[in-house]
Amino acid sequence: MKVGKIQCTVFRDYMFKYQAKDFFINAKQEELTESLNKYHVDASNIPSPFLAVLLEVDGKKIVIDTGVGFSEKPIDVRGNQVFFKGRFPQLLLQQNIKKEDITDVIVTHFHPDHISGIFSDEGRVNFPNAHFHMHEAEWNFWHSAQSDNQPGQFKYFIERISRN
Repeated sequence: MKVGKIQCTVFRDYMFKYQAKDFFINAKQEELTESLNKYHVDASNIPSPFLAVLLEVDGKKIVIDTGVGFSEKPIDVRGNQVFFKGRFPQLLLQQNIKKEDITDVIVTHFHPDHISGIFSDEGRVNFPNAHFHMHEAEWNFWHSAQSDNQPGQFKYFIERISRN
């Protein structure tokens, strides 16, 4: 789609399925059950698309979030071994865009489905020519003791960013 002079492309990198108890962690069980029943949603299968956006304007190719990434090794997510099999780099190639063509990457926040695609499975930056942009407060939070209680998979990806 086009917004003014900006060409916008939304990529569905990966589709993940949550259980309601993991997705709606602060909901009261009675209210959650009532709402799920009202909309005929299976509590064991809440689909959630992981997205990345490409903006093309004035010769720039700007990525907003990098998707879930791709890994041959499983990541521990709340005691379960999960394989992150994102397709964002392949989806870009289908649009004749190489990872080297990306000029900027904007990271909205540091959840795994937004930052995991920054690196290849081998630990190389997927967008080697890009300038990376993120909010300083987000960086500071994840690099402080405030984030110590966050799930392990979050820290796994934050540590990869910090090493590079």
